[in-house]
Amino acid sequence: MKVSLLSECEIVPECDQNRQQLSNLPCDSPSLSSITYCGSETESDICFRLLGSHDCNSSNSEFSNIVLRESKQRKNKSVMHISLEDNYGAVVVANYEALSQLLERVNEATVIPNSLKRLQTALHVQFDHLTIIEDSKVTVADWHFYNAMWFSQNIVISISAKHLAPLRSLPSFVTLYPLIKFTDMVPINLLKSGSSNEEKVNACITIWNEERIESITSYCTKLKNTAVFNECGLLFTQLTNAIKHLQACGVEDISLDEIFICKRESEVESKLVLLPFNVDSITSVSKDDNRTKISLCECVSTVLDLLLPKQRITKIIKLVLSDEKATSLSQTKAVTEYWLWGPDDVTFAKDRQISLQRWLDLERANYLHKMVCKQPGELSLRERCHMMFLVRTNAKYLLMLRTYWNV
Repeated sequence: MKVSLLSECEIVPECDQNRQQLSNLPCDSPSLSSITYCGSETESDICFRLLGSHDCNSSNSEFSNIVLRESKQRKNKSVMHISLEDNYGAVVVANYEALSQLLERVNEATVIPNSLKRLQTALHVQFDHLTIIEDSKVTVADWHFYNAMWFSQNIVISISAKHLAPLRSLPSFVTLYPLIKFTDMVPINLLKSGSSNEEKVNACITIWNEERIESITSYCTKLKNTAVFNECGLLFTQLTNAIKHLQACGVEDISLDEIFICKRESEVESKLVLLPFNVDSITSVSKDDNRTKISLCECVSTVLDLLLPKQRITKIIKLVLSDEKATSLSQTKAVTEYWLWGPDDVTFAKDRQISLQRWLDLERANYLHKMVCKQPGELSLRERCHMMFLVRTNAKYLLMLRTYWNV
């Protein structure tokens, strides 16, 4: 919807006066006189409409009631801004806060595909109910992952002689989430290759919240000749997000065996996830563990070669990772996001940082407008990653990132 800039003395959403203002930009640019922006929405209105109807497998009634009360209170306390510049700044802050709240809410949710919700509430699930696709086996230490079928539903299971190890403190969107855990008799050949399938042993079975799974190396091998350039970039962005969370947990090295690619029928893009538990805690004898542990930076660099070989972005990121500093992963993540969603057609004013700030303000507004009109029950992987970029970047950082492209 096209709207003109707010006129003087027009009522606008109240912004948090204690929050640092994101923009004090003059609005004298003719290019800002008409923009794509849902200008009638207040911060609370946007959050209520988006999050109040957002189904994330948890009750939102309490949250929605809080947002609705805040919305009514804000409407009774709307602020009259005298200048056009103040009006613009208030809208910018309201947009940012609404976007931040939406991202926080989405990241907190554990999303289970609708196709698997029936399985989560099913009673007396047994191994005999499952059809195992044996050639899909992915083994990590003493755990064996398989693609399988529960009647006609695609599922991912793991089989182990041990109980489920303690889970890592990772957000649900970067790892697997267990739906059902049970113990049953299974053919021993599912645990030990080459054994007879007639002999059965007692094993622990876990059904996870994905429909299809394979190792990162297997996935990249298949994509060598048919890779979708943009999808590989999105997968690499997911990897940098996941590795950053590992770094925050104090993890310093990882094996490529701990990285999986998952696919759901309801989603266009593939999803990259980490093993949900620390492999070292489930490996009984270290000398029997053939995994090669590498540093986090080496891991990112190796996957980069598999996903995006001989690309300009690969050379740039390799240069960033070569130092292996504490900030190298953060810079890699930022460079990748800029490559996917950063500005490539900005007309710079005298002050480049101001031009980039205006671009960022408009991108945030357009994204919110898109979400309000769409009212999604679940954000796609691409939308989630794009939102993380818009919330966590700033104009100063964008200006620094442009130097990597010799602009």
